[in-house]
Amino acid sequence: MAKEIERKFLLKTIPPEIAHCDSQLVYQSYLPGDYHPVRVRIIDGARAFLTVKGERENFTRDEEETQIPVKAAKMLLGAFHTPLIIKTRYIIYYDNIMWTIDHIHTPDDEDVWLAEVELSSEDQELSIPDWVANEVTHDKNYYNEVIASRTFEGD
Repeated sequence: MAKEIERKFLLKTIPPEIAHCDSQLVYQSYLPGDYHPVRVRIIDGARAFLTVKGERENFTRDEEETQIPVKAAKMLLGAFHTPLIIKTRYIIYYDNIMWTIDHIHTPDDEDVWLAEVELSSEDQELSIPDWVANEVTHDKNYYNEVIASRTFEGD
């Protein structure tokens, strides 16, 4: 099983580079259950993935991702009626490291902006850009599956 080493941050400001970036429209949700998170994701309506994530230990967790047909992803999302995250994703390089910036759209205009970075090891040096605020890697309030249920169930 693959390992994901990831850190997540809130943004202070929107990076100016976003104005010049391509973006992806992402629809994703999590299948119901009391097991490891199982995510269904559709990107730009053209590609879909099923992902199983393991428990997090510090910044690392197991992750297994498989591409699936978009039609199957839509069927899964429709069958379970689970809360849906809609986000625009941008990729920015800072100090030769790829940062993923997610603009999570909410119906109440309380949008969430998060920056994520995947590392090659837990002790990898990381330069923090000026537009990054505090780290929320271990704050469950910023896990996508929690944001989905909090934001889109009308809490």
